[in-house]
Order: sequence, then C-alpha cells, then structure tokens
Amino acid sequence: MPDAIGIVGTDGYTPVYQPDARWTTWSIHEIYQGQVGQNKFIPKVNDYVVEPESAAYYKVTNLSSITLIPELTPINFNQSTLVIDNLISSTDDNYRCYFDKSVTPFTLSVDSLLKIYSSTSSFARIYKGQFIDPTKIISRRYDNSNNFIGSDIPLQLVAFNTHDNYAIKSVPACNTTEDLMDGEVVTIVIYDSSSRIISKRTLLIEETTFIAQAFNEQKYITQIFIKSPFINVSNPSEITYPVNLPLVSFNPIGVVQYNDGSQIEYPVDGDKFRLYGLDQFISSIIGHKVPLVLSYRLDANESALATVTTDNSFATRPYNLTVSNPNTSYNVKLFIYPVWVDNVNGYIYKAYLLNLDRNIIFEVTSLLTLASNSATFNPLAYGVTQRLLFTIDLANVSGIYNHFMHVQTVDIILRAPATESSSTNIWEVSNQVPTSVPYYGTNLRAIRNNTVHNKVTIENNATNLTDWLNKLYYSTQPLFNPMTEEGPIAPSHIELKYGVENIIVPIEEYNNEFMFNNSLALYTNLDIIFLRQYPNSYLKLSVASICIR
Repeated sequence: MPDAIGIVGTDGYTPVYQPDARWTTWSIHEIYQGQVGQNKFIPKVNDYVVEPESAAYYKVTNLSSITLIPELTPINFNQSTLVIDNLISSTDDNYRCYFDKSVTPFTLSVDSLLKIYSSTSSFARIYKGQFIDPTKIISRRYDNSNNFIGSDIPLQLVAFNTHDNYAIKSVPACNTTEDLMDGEVVTIVIYDSSSRIISKRTLLIEETTFIAQAFNEQKYITQIFIKSPFINVSNPSEITYPVNLPLVSFNPIGVVQYNDGSQIEYPVDGDKFRLYGLDQFISSIIGHKVPLVLSYRLDANESALATVTTDNSFATRPYNLTVSNPNTSYNVKLFIYPVWVDNVNGYIYKAYLLNLDRNIIFEVTSLLTLASNSATFNPLAYGVTQRLLFTIDLANVSGIYNHFMHVQTVDIILRAPATESSSTNIWEVSNQVPTSVPYYGTNLRAIRNNTVHNKVTIENNATNLTDWLNKLYYSTQPLFNPMTEEGPIAPSHIELKYGVENIIVPIEEYNNEFMFNNSLALYTNLDIIFLRQYPNSYLKLSVASICIR
C-alpha cells in the first residue's frame, strides 16, 4: 500500500493513504488523526467513520491539504433507526461543562442537571472533541498534595431527602490541564466497573469563574469532606477501615469549607451530615469495598460553588470504604487508677494509654475528658460503683495519630480512704465494661519497708507466680488480638516506676524487695508496667498501679 509521502506521525511512522481506493467505512481507531502513524489510515473525502463503542457515524467532509487530517461531521440518521440511550437524562439542548482557568490546575464542572440512571455505572472520563480517543482524555484528578492520581472520575450517588438512592448518579468536578475555548465540544463517557462503555454525551464548554462579581462578598461552600484517621493520605476519597474494628469506632467528622478559608465541623449523625451506604458495610471481610456518599444539608442562606455537587438542598461527595488489614496502632486502651490526695479531697485518678502495637505507653491524665452523657467522678463516694465514660482525642496524645476520638467506659469503686489502716481493700477498678473478669485492685498494696523507706515489696501474699499474675496482670485485662492470639501475652519482665525512677527485672523476681534511690512516700502510687522482651526491645503489654501503704 502507498504511504502518505511527507506525513509522519508522532511515533515516526507514516500512515497509509490510498486516494483512488473505493468508498469504505473505517473504524475511528484506524484513521490517522495527527498522532500515531503506525497501522493508521487516511480516509478519503465522503468515506464513513464509525465509533464502535457508541455506534456513532461520521462522514469525512474534508482533508487538510497540509496534514491530511480528516474533518469529521456527525451523520444524523433517521431517529426511528436509533436505539435511544436512556442511561443519561435527555434535554433538547447540549449540557454544559463549566471551565474555570482562574485556578491551577484548571477546573471542569459537569452540568449538575446531567444524571446517570444506572446502578452499574462506575466512573466517567472527559474527552476533547467528539471521539473516544485515548490521546484526547482531558479529565484529571489530583490528591491533596497536587499529585496526579488518574483520569477516571468516580461517579457519586445523588442525595435525596425523601428516600435512599442506589442508582441515580452525577459526575463530580475534576481538573484539567487543557486550555479550552468557550463553546468547544467535549465528550463525557460513562463506564462500568469493568471499564466497559455504557453511555456517552457531548457537552459544550462554558468558561466561567463561578462567582459573579456582584456576589463576591457572599460566602460559598468550596468543598465538604470527612475528617477521620482512616482517610487514605494519597487519595482523600478512599477510606481504609481495619478489619473487625466495630463501626462505632469510625466516628467521622463532617467538615464544610468556605471560599474565605473558614471551616465548620459537624458530627455525621444524620442531622447536617449523613453518610449513605454504611448499611452495606461488612467489617469482617478484608478487601470488601463499599461506595459511600457524604451528604451535607445546606441552610436556606447557603450556596456552593459549581465545583461542589449540589441540588441546592444537599451537597454530596463520593467515598469508597475498603476493609483493610488491622491498623493496630489505633486499637488503644486506657488504664485508669485512683490516686489518694487527702481526707478532705479524697481521690483523683490518673490514666495511661497503650495500643495493640505494644510500642507506646503515654500518661494521658490531663488529656482525658468525661463525655457529656457521663456521670461525674465523686472523689469521696465510698462503696458506690461509679461508671464513667471517658473520651480522648488521639491527635492530642502524639503526632503519630490523626484526629480520632477514643471512647471507653470505666468502673471505679472507692472502698475506703488510703489512710484507713484497718481497710485492706481501698479501691477497685475495671477498665473494660462489661466484663466477666474480677475487678482489679482488691486487697492490693505495695508495702514500704518500715525502716528503710526506699525499699518496697509487691508480692501481695501470692502463693506463686501464676497467682501473682492473676492478681496484678490479668485482672487489668491487657489488650490482645482475638484474631491471632488466644489471650493476653505472658510477660517476661516488669518495670517498677516511681516518679522519674524505674527498675526493670525478670518477672520471676516479683517477690523480691526492690530498692529505689529516693524515699517512697506513703499513700502514693507505684506503677508496674508489664513487658515482653524481644531481642532489641520490650513490648509494653499492660500497666497496673498500687497504693504504697
């Protein structure tokens, strides 16, 4: 076959051109359009070109005299011969695609009237022109760090205030690097989850800066999003949720951001924010993926930019939640113990935080708050079970954590003042409620040497090591992973901590007398941290606290 002399594609190959060949019909993927030349053909004027994916036909009405790139004109067959596409809602005019180049990268916002009526539709791509050509894809998505993450635009369910929706979807805003002209034609193509084309529609570009000058003083919503430690850092529309973590631990916060930079946070509790799709969530299957839609109910005086998907009543944003391998650093537990003050003020409490990674222990007393629906702590209420609901934001504990509210119920029973020598049992605690394990603290004490005040014993009349561990270790109910462990890990060492001093010894030395550098004050607390030794470190398993008497 003769080649088009002097015409070279971007790949260095020359397309095939037969100006005297018979009239024929080409696939749009076969013809040369100024890009790749290898295995491409230049059609003749009046040849037909078909787009197989959409069954659209075009006529070659002209060839460039310089580049031989064909000019294609759509062929409008009689409507009775066409299958009407009901997947996308129809109007008598083309839909708009709003183009804003006042920001970088540029923004494309598909007409909010365009709805996709298909439960199998998954994502969209936007192409420049009327053809489905991989080299003409102009839709782009970026993460929060402005890194390119793909050209596919995940579709999002439309929120309704009257019923749950599982099939009607819309196309959220995306970005582009293409400089488009007002009135230019682009094509949006809808794909299912297997990347099969199920529909397409041409759109007209309308250049806009979204906010008219007269309304510049009004505050507009620029985006809504979820605040949660489970948000994927590289893809903020992805939620990775640890397997078997109760859904109550999700506790997401909804955030509304405005064009003046301000933000307002609300709980996702069904009032201002709702999260659709959680009813299909199964937390026990790794890899299980659920599409979610975050919905924000607009106030009567609120408006949103065109980049925000809204029907003027609700703003929405799509998310995908995937069940992942456990993130044990967020599986944490509080260990809370009473501390004696004096006969007038009774007791206060102190708290430690450990996690299932067993690599941290934090003293977090000052960071604890009682939940609004919790009883208050009474430091002089003896013989009464005080059930308290504590909350702590892990982001305030350490920089290793994102915003995450840990909530834990604790029972504290004050039995007697620490100074009451006739009482052997002064308090009991359960840091896990409800529980079948006996409460920690019953008849426990650290005994200070009567003459040498920097020496102490913690044996507590245990008959052997097993008995001692049951009293001081297992009754604290250490964290363990029920998927991989039958119960709490047996400790190999203990660390005795008093003030800034600490002593680490093998667990078998529990019945020794321990000597600190400084004197131990009566009625203060001695902390015992239970450790498991590994070649280069200790795992922190649990912490107990006992009163020195």
